[in-house]
Amino acid sequence: MFVDEVVVTRVETDGETITEEEIETRPEKLPGILVTNKENLQAVYKYMDDDAVATLYATIKAKEDDIPGAWVCQECAEITADGREVVECESCYEWYHTACLGSAENFMASWSCYKCIPTQNEISFKDF
Repeated sequence: MFVDEVVVTRVETDGETITEEEIETRPEKLPGILVTNKENLQAVYKYMDDDAVATLYATIKAKEDDIPGAWVCQECAEITADGREVVECESCYEWYHTACLGSAENFMASWSCYKCIPTQNEISFKDF
C-alpha cells in the first residue's frame, strides 16, 4: 500500500501517527486503486500528520497525471509508457503489457486481471 506493514502495526498498537518519512513516494509503487478511489483515503488521514497527507497526495497526483514511469506492468515490473500495448484491470486499476499476459489481442473492453478473478482469466488466456 502506501506505508510499510510495520508502520500500520505501530499505528494500530501504539496509536502513533504516520509521518511524512513513512509514506511511499515512488508513484510506481502505489496501487492504482488509490488514484481512482482517493476520496476514500479521507478515513485514514486522521492517522497521518499533515506532511504525510501532503506527501501521499502529491505521490498519488504524480501517478494520476501519468508521469512517465508512474505505472508499471504488474507482470514484468517495467514501465507501461514504453510503447508496448497495455491493458488495465477494471477491478484493481493496475496495468499489464498484453504481451506479458501471453496474448497481444482478444482483450475485452471490460477486463480483470488474474489476481482479481483467478479462475475466469486463467481459463480465458488458455483458450486464446
